[in-house]
Amino acid sequence: MEVGRESRGIRFAFPAPPRTGRRVAALREARKAYGDNVVYAGVAFEVERGERVALVGPNGAGKSTLLRLLAGVLPLDGGERALGAHVAVHYYAQHQLDALTPALTVLEELERAAPELGQTRLRTILGAFLFSGDAVDKKIAVLSGGEKARVALAKMLVRPAALLCMDEPTNHLDLASREVLEQALATFPGTIVFISHDRYFINRLATTIVEIVRGILTRHLGNYDDYLAAKTRAAADATPGEGVGGGSSARYPTRSEPPPTPSPVRDARSTRASGAQPKQRKVAREVRALRQRLEEVETQIHALEARLREIGAALGDPALYTDGERARAVTAERRRAEERVAWLMHEWEELSAALAAHE
Repeated sequence: MEVGRESRGIRFAFPAPPRTGRRVAALREARKAYGDNVVYAGVAFEVERGERVALVGPNGAGKSTLLRLLAGVLPLDGGERALGAHVAVHYYAQHQLDALTPALTVLEELERAAPELGQTRLRTILGAFLFSGDAVDKKIAVLSGGEKARVALAKMLVRPAALLCMDEPTNHLDLASREVLEQALATFPGTIVFISHDRYFINRLATTIVEIVRGILTRHLGNYDDYLAAKTRAAADATPGEGVGGGSSARYPTRSEPPPTPSPVRDARSTRASGAQPKQRKVAREVRALRQRLEEVETQIHALEARLREIGAALGDPALYTDGERARAVTAERRRAEERVAWLMHEWEELSAALAAHE
């Protein structure tokens, strides 16, 4: 693995999306249910120009549902979705990888998306996404999952929409690809709403955190560090019997529907549901999710530690310092990798403690 290849940054600007008004997109009195499970009962959500909003919350809270409702790929059961003037939406999730054409090459896939940019410009863009030289002539069919993700992301950004809705965009990406994506989105001039379990990624990108708990949305201004600080202050200030609030947080207005009057059949079912078996199933699901995330975090930590060893060896080579720009880029990459390791170690400790509490 060459240090120079991974330490380079994006050195061009992506095509700018059309300029929009202040209000980019909004959900009003939005309702969505899956059978008897009411996820949202009259929720309101609004995004303004230039915001980078991270949706956070426990598994099953409705983050992906809200993102899909905002993107227009999931129909509302009630309420309204409104887009501002000149607003188009790109939605990215893992299934977007399946939308790539296996018979095309990487370059042909981008040419189909933006033929007006020309091959030289498209090759430059692909180079920033770590496809250089003959790599642009590889067939989509032979690419790895991470390579397909990079193609799909590049394809989305060469013809940008004013609003990007992204569900776990760093999944399947290696360290170098994550760095590329972070830099690409950091230079994107439009509006982004995204979901990620990567706290470092959220901290680098987000300007606003929206926490989702039981269908209630609470807005926290700032990045993930600011969100954690606001939560800590709110918990310290809260008194028994009062809700958590204050700080730089604002709760979105929402209306909860009154629960239906239970029938005798429902009473019996509810009684059974309050027993040990459903609780055990819930705990088992939580444990599986914790273990899966713990494995992902450990894999990322091992990869970063290996990368840091490579960077350390590179920095010990006097030849590196004959190229001042490259030396600065490698030093900056080491700093970012160290920061990411610190974040991941903190998350690893939290996950380990949560797993231990279930055992």
